[in-house]
Amino acid sequence: MKLVKLGLRIYIAVSTVIGFLVGWILLAHSGKPAATIAAQSAGPDTPAIVQIATPAPLPPIPSLDDLVGGAQIQPLPAMPQIQVQPSIF
Repeated sequence: MKLVKLGLRIYIAVSTVIGFLVGWILLAHSGKPAATIAAQSAGPDTPAIVQIATPAPLPPIPSLDDLVGGAQIQPLPAMPQIQVQPSIF
């Protein structure tokens, strides 16, 4: 039984390392994200005009006043005062 357990642990360790390395290699050799390219050519003798589309700018981050809507924040009501009188046994 110990031999089976040892063999299983070695098999899991080796297959994990091999899987990690194969994934690393596939990720390293994968294509990079391509930009959207629109090529226009005027004729066979003129070079093509390549336009790379740029992403639209992000909108500005709203401030806290914009999120609240400009409303005044109400303070919490005051806690009632509790008076405790010590007792002596």
